[in-house]
Amino acid sequence: MSPNDQEFRPRMRRNKKLLDELTARFPAGMVSVSDSVLMENSRDFGQLADEPMMPLAVVFPTKVGQVQELMQLASEHRLSVISRGAGTGVSGAVHVTDEAIILNLSKMNRIIEIRPQDEVAVVEPGVINHHSNLAVSEFGLMYAPDPASYKMSTIGGNIATNAGGIALREVRCHPGVGSWARRCLGGREPNTCWKEYVQGRCRL
Repeated sequence: MSPNDQEFRPRMRRNKKLLDELTARFPAGMVSVSDSVLMENSRDFGQLADEPMMPLAVVFPTKVGQVQELMQLASEHRLSVISRGAGTGVSGAVHVTDEAIILNLSKMNRIIEIRPQDEVAVVEPGVINHHSNLAVSEFGLMYAPDPASYKMSTIGGNIATNAGGIALREVRCHPGVGSWARRCLGGREPNTCWKEYVQGRCRL
Protein backbone atom coordinates (compact mmCIF):
# COMPACT_ATOMS: atom_id res chain seq x y z
CA MET A 1 0.00 0.00 0.00
CA SER A 2 1.45 3.34 -1.03
CA PRO A 3 1.57 6.39 1.28
CA ASN A 4 -1.13 7.95 -0.89
CA ASP A 5 -3.40 4.92 -0.34
CA GLN A 6 -2.78 5.08 3.42
CA GLU A 7 -3.92 8.71 3.42
CA PHE A 8 -6.77 8.24 0.95
CA ARG A 9 -8.62 5.30 2.52
CA PRO A 10 -9.24 6.81 5.99
CA ARG A 11 -10.39 9.98 4.23
CA MET A 12 -12.87 8.02 2.13
CA ARG A 13 -14.21 6.23 5.22
CA ARG A 14 -14.68 9.57 6.97
CA ASN A 15 -16.37 11.09 3.94
CA LYS A 16 -18.74 8.13 3.63
CA LYS A 17 -19.73 8.59 7.27
CA LEU A 18 -20.33 12.29 6.62
CA LEU A 19 -22.47 11.60 3.55
CA ASP A 20 -24.47 9.00 5.45
CA GLU A 21 -25.13 11.57 8.19
CA LEU A 22 -26.09 14.24 5.67
CA THR A 23 -28.63 12.02 3.93
CA ALA A 24 -30.01 10.84 7.27
CA ARG A 25 -30.43 14.33 8.73
CA PHE A 26 -31.84 16.22 5.76
CA PRO A 27 -34.94 15.68 3.60
CA ALA A 28 -34.63 13.78 0.32
CA GLY A 29 -33.32 15.95 -2.49
CA MET A 30 -31.62 18.47 -0.23
CA VAL A 31 -28.19 16.81 -0.44
CA SER A 32 -26.58 16.15 -3.81
CA VAL A 33 -23.44 14.23 -4.73
CA SER A 34 -24.22 14.16 -8.44
CA ASP A 35 -21.11 14.77 -10.55
CA SER A 36 -22.81 17.53 -12.54
CA VAL A 37 -24.01 19.33 -9.40
CA LEU A 38 -20.61 19.00 -7.71
CA MET A 39 -18.88 20.40 -10.80
CA GLU A 40 -21.30 23.30 -11.16
CA ASN A 41 -20.82 24.26 -7.51
CA SER A 42 -17.04 23.86 -7.42
CA ARG A 43 -16.26 27.42 -8.61
CA ASP A 44 -17.72 30.73 -9.69
CA PHE A 45 -17.18 32.68 -12.94
CA GLY A 46 -13.73 33.76 -11.78
CA GLN A 47 -12.05 30.67 -13.26
CA LEU A 48 -9.10 31.11 -10.91
CA ALA A 49 -8.33 27.41 -10.69
CA ASP A 50 -7.23 25.38 -13.72
CA GLU A 51 -8.73 22.17 -12.39
CA PRO A 52 -11.59 22.64 -9.92
CA MET A 53 -11.67 20.44 -6.86
CA MET A 54 -15.01 18.74 -6.31
CA PRO A 55 -16.82 19.45 -3.02
CA LEU A 56 -17.83 16.48 -0.88
CA ALA A 57 -21.50 17.37 -1.25
CA VAL A 58 -23.84 20.24 -2.06
CA VAL A 59 -26.63 21.02 0.40
CA PHE A 60 -29.67 23.11 -0.60
CA PRO A 61 -31.36 24.27 2.64
CA THR A 62 -34.73 25.99 2.70
CA LYS A 63 -34.79 26.95 6.38
CA VAL A 64 -32.38 28.61 8.81
CA GLY A 65 -32.55 25.59 11.11
CA GLN A 66 -31.16 23.40 8.34
CA VAL A 67 -28.24 25.80 7.89
CA GLN A 68 -27.56 25.63 11.62
CA GLU A 69 -27.65 21.84 11.56
CA LEU A 70 -25.26 21.66 8.62
CA MET A 71 -22.80 24.03 10.31
CA GLN A 72 -22.90 21.94 13.48
CA LEU A 73 -22.29 18.74 11.51
CA ALA A 74 -19.42 20.27 9.56
CA SER A 75 -17.88 21.50 12.80
CA GLU A 76 -18.04 18.00 14.25
CA HIS A 77 -16.21 16.68 11.18
CA ARG A 78 -13.83 19.68 11.09
CA LEU A 79 -14.78 20.48 7.51
CA SER A 80 -15.05 23.80 5.72
CA VAL A 81 -18.41 25.06 4.47
CA ILE A 82 -18.53 27.40 1.48
CA SER A 83 -21.74 29.38 1.10
CA ARG A 84 -22.89 30.01 -2.45
CA GLY A 85 -25.60 31.99 -4.16
CA ALA A 86 -25.81 32.01 -7.94
CA GLY A 87 -22.06 31.68 -8.48
CA THR A 88 -21.96 34.71 -10.79
CA GLY A 89 -19.04 36.38 -8.98
CA VAL A 90 -15.61 36.70 -10.57
CA SER A 91 -13.56 36.89 -7.37
CA GLY A 92 -13.08 33.17 -6.84
CA ALA A 93 -14.90 33.43 -3.52
CA VAL A 94 -16.62 30.05 -3.92
CA HIS A 95 -13.71 28.11 -5.43
CA VAL A 96 -13.22 24.77 -3.71
CA THR A 97 -9.54 24.30 -2.86
CA ASP A 98 -9.80 21.67 -0.11
CA GLU A 99 -12.31 19.23 1.32
CA ALA A 100 -15.51 21.20 1.79
CA ILE A 101 -19.28 21.15 1.69
CA ILE A 102 -21.09 23.67 -0.47
CA LEU A 103 -23.96 25.47 1.26
CA ASN A 104 -26.06 26.49 -1.74
CA LEU A 105 -28.52 29.15 -0.56
CA SER A 106 -30.42 29.56 -3.82
CA LYS A 107 -33.57 27.95 -2.40
CA MET A 108 -33.71 30.34 0.55
CA ASN A 109 -35.30 32.96 -1.66
CA ARG A 110 -38.18 34.48 0.28
CA ILE A 111 -38.82 38.19 0.62
CA ILE A 112 -39.94 38.18 4.24
CA GLU A 113 -40.93 41.78 4.82
CA ILE A 114 -40.87 45.17 3.09
CA ARG A 115 -41.19 48.32 5.19
CA PRO A 116 -41.21 51.22 2.71
CA GLN A 117 -41.50 53.83 5.47
CA ASP A 118 -38.15 52.64 6.87
CA GLU A 119 -36.68 51.78 3.46
CA VAL A 120 -35.97 48.30 4.84
CA ALA A 121 -36.48 44.93 3.19
CA VAL A 122 -35.90 41.70 5.09
CA VAL A 123 -34.97 38.97 2.63
CA GLU A 124 -33.32 35.59 2.58
CA PRO A 125 -29.85 35.37 0.99
CA GLY A 126 -31.03 33.53 -2.13
CA VAL A 127 -33.32 36.32 -3.33
CA ILE A 128 -32.31 37.47 -6.81
CA ASN A 129 -31.19 41.11 -6.94
CA HIS A 130 -33.66 41.90 -9.75
CA HIS A 131 -36.55 40.27 -7.90
CA SER A 132 -35.97 42.49 -4.87
CA ASN A 133 -36.13 45.53 -7.14
CA LEU A 134 -39.39 44.36 -8.67
CA ALA A 135 -40.86 43.83 -5.20
CA VAL A 136 -40.07 47.35 -3.95
CA SER A 137 -40.72 49.20 -7.20
CA GLU A 138 -44.43 49.63 -6.35
CA PHE A 139 -43.33 51.85 -3.46
CA GLY A 140 -41.11 53.98 -5.71
CA LEU A 141 -37.99 52.38 -4.21
CA MET A 142 -35.09 50.40 -5.55
CA TYR A 143 -32.23 48.24 -4.33
CA ALA A 144 -29.34 50.41 -5.43
CA PRO A 145 -26.51 47.92 -6.11
CA ASP A 146 -26.79 46.84 -9.75
CA PRO A 147 -23.91 44.56 -10.72
CA ALA A 148 -23.92 43.38 -14.34
CA SER A 149 -25.30 40.07 -13.10
CA TYR A 150 -28.27 41.69 -11.33
CA LYS A 151 -30.80 39.47 -13.12
CA MET A 152 -29.04 36.34 -11.84
CA SER A 153 -27.00 37.26 -8.76
CA THR A 154 -28.37 36.95 -5.24
CA ILE A 155 -28.55 39.46 -2.40
CA GLY A 156 -26.40 37.18 -0.25
CA GLY A 157 -23.74 37.01 -2.94
CA ASN A 158 -23.87 40.78 -3.48
CA ILE A 159 -23.21 41.36 0.22
CA ALA A 160 -20.52 38.67 0.43
CA THR A 161 -18.53 40.12 -2.48
CA ASN A 162 -19.39 43.79 -1.91
CA ALA A 163 -20.90 43.92 -5.40
CA GLY A 164 -22.12 47.39 -6.37
CA GLY A 165 -22.33 48.01 -10.10
CA ILE A 166 -22.02 51.30 -11.96
CA ALA A 167 -25.01 52.94 -10.26
CA LEU A 168 -22.99 53.35 -7.06
CA ARG A 169 -19.69 55.05 -6.51
CA GLU A 170 -19.19 53.23 -3.23
CA VAL A 171 -20.95 50.33 -1.58
CA ARG A 172 -20.40 49.27 1.98
CA CYS A 173 -22.05 46.47 3.85
CA HIS A 174 -23.11 47.55 7.34
CA PRO A 175 -20.80 45.87 9.86
CA GLY A 176 -23.84 44.50 11.64
CA VAL A 177 -24.85 42.21 8.77
CA GLY A 178 -22.14 39.61 9.37
CA SER A 179 -22.70 39.63 13.11
CA TRP A 180 -26.42 39.25 12.59
CA ALA A 181 -25.85 36.22 10.37
CA ARG A 182 -23.55 34.63 12.95
CA ARG A 183 -26.11 35.19 15.68
CA CYS A 184 -28.79 33.54 13.56
CA LEU A 185 -26.54 30.53 13.06
CA GLY A 186 -26.09 30.50 16.82
CA GLY A 187 -29.75 29.65 17.29
CA ARG A 188 -31.84 32.80 16.96
CA GLU A 189 -34.53 33.28 14.35
CA PRO A 190 -33.32 35.82 11.76
CA ASN A 191 -36.50 37.88 11.51
CA THR A 192 -36.65 38.39 15.28
CA CYS A 193 -32.97 39.27 15.56
CA TRP A 194 -33.16 41.74 12.66
CA LYS A 195 -36.19 43.50 14.13
CA GLU A 196 -34.42 43.81 17.49
CA TYR A 197 -31.37 45.22 15.70
CA VAL A 198 -33.42 47.84 13.83
CA GLN A 199 -35.17 48.80 17.06
CA GLY A 200 -31.85 49.13 18.87
CA ARG A 201 -32.45 46.19 21.20
CA CYS A 202 -29.98 43.78 19.59
CA ARG A 203 -26.38 44.93 19.78
CA LEU A 204 -24.24 43.50 16.98
